Amino acid sequence: APDGGYDPYVLQVLTCREGAVARITAFRDLRLFAVFGLPARLPAGAGGRDQSALPSWMG
Repeated sequence: APDGGYDPYVLQVLTCREGAVARITAFRDLRLFAVFGLPARLPAGAGGRDQSALPSWMG
């Protein structure tokens, strides 16, 4: 977003089986964010994650 925030684009649902991702389903209907109680947008800096906590193979 122009103000540095985050606008939703797609809701992805991962189906896991036996410890692995078996399917990824993407929903482009942005109304689903409200159905699941998710915010319509996130402000800049929201949801940031400390990159040092990631495994080394993730970057």
